[in-house]
Amino acid sequence: KSFSIAAALDPTRLRAKFAREVLKFATGCMNIRSNGTIHFGVMDSKEDAGYVHGEIIGIRVEEKDIYVDSLDYIERSFPSGKELVRQCVRPPRFIEVMDRESTEKRFVVEVDIVPSVSIVKNKVFSVRLPNFKESSNKVEFEKETILRRVGSKSEPVVDKDLSDFYQNVGHRDTQREEAEKNQFISAPEACQDLGRKLTMLLTSGKKFIEKEKWFILVTNKFKSDDICNIDWLLNMNVFCVFDFDPESKTSGLCKAYLEHHA
Repeated sequence: KSFSIAAALDPTRLRAKFAREVLKFATGCMNIRSNGTIHFGVMDSKEDAGYVHGEIIGIRVEEKDIYVDSLDYIERSFPSGKELVRQCVRPPRFIEVMDRESTEKRFVVEVDIVPSVSIVKNKVFSVRLPNFKESSNKVEFEKETILRRVGSKSEPVVDKDLSDFYQNVGHRDTQREEAEKNQFISAPEACQDLGRKLTMLLTSGKKFIEKEKWFILVTNKFKSDDICNIDWLLNMNVFCVFDFDPESKTSGLCKAYLEHHA
């Protein structure tokens, strides 16, 4: 979410808008038993013409407490299971974005959703999303809705699908339980977030990798298609490499690295 316009709203409108986006996303994730992370300050090319999809711009954050306190809408938005939702929705994190061309402080705000099976088992979550109504000049709550993640969207479960959705709760719980045992969540939303998470970890929210940072790499064998797309990796400051590819010096990362730095 770019959230650039919403970030400039007054506290009441901002709380409602932030809570709406987070709780909509969270409900979808919890109902399909999928980990997910929603980012604010990351551009969407569909919404923000002129930006590259996923470009990290950041938003102005005047008061962090406004974002943290927005989660208090959980108690008013969920008819049941409020305490369970609290356990699944992690507090907002603020990652400062550094821009060489600007002195203005900007942040990416991210919220993780972690619906552990011990918390959500046998549950279907419905939500009444908050919405600030200009006509009444106050926050009102929409009708109760069951949401699920479909691709990159949180969509309502329509009436004709409700019966099947409830019947498949046990199946989704079993999948989640197996994934947790393997310590690997393979749900769609988690997979979609991995590239963005890697970018955030490498750059600390900046537009570039700082020259002062040195990295320790742990890698196994690269596929032939992947070895052609590692220029960014070769330009990193590498402290040491744990390379578990026995052919690395002849056809892998080691060969590419030595050729690049020859």
